Amino acid sequence: MDDFIQKQGPAFLAHLLRRLSDDLVQQAADWYPTAGVTAPPRTISTLLALDEHGPLAITELAKLLKQSHPLVIVWVRELSALSFIESNDCPNDRRRTLISLTIKGRNQVKRVRKALVAIIRQVIHRNHV
Repeated sequence: MDDFIQKQGPAFLAHLLRRLSDDLVQQAADWYPTAGVTAPPRTISTLLALDEHGPLAITELAKLLKQSHPLVIVWVRELSALSFIESNDCPNDRRRTLISLTIKGRNQVKRVRKALVAIIRQVIHRNHV
């Protein structure tokens, strides 16, 4: 069967790019475990942000990642269920909750960074072949 969306042409570019993005995320989900990464691919930016910026509130994470507040909450729940992050009251403002990496989360970040280096090396290798 023909691809209806593809036949519509440039007017559906966003739809086609979303498909491509979903395919890339799925391929990452298939490959990351071979590199010891068990975090869901869509949550990796959250782990890296927390590693680079320290504990952050959900609103700060959402702004930093340029993602919606509800989506970041979903990612935080996923990472929390995997024990990669923890939530604590902000010492200066008890109304705020800060999200930070656990020891397990820091170890996961190390694996993620190694995996990202491997991905970059593969891309460079393919471009030179």
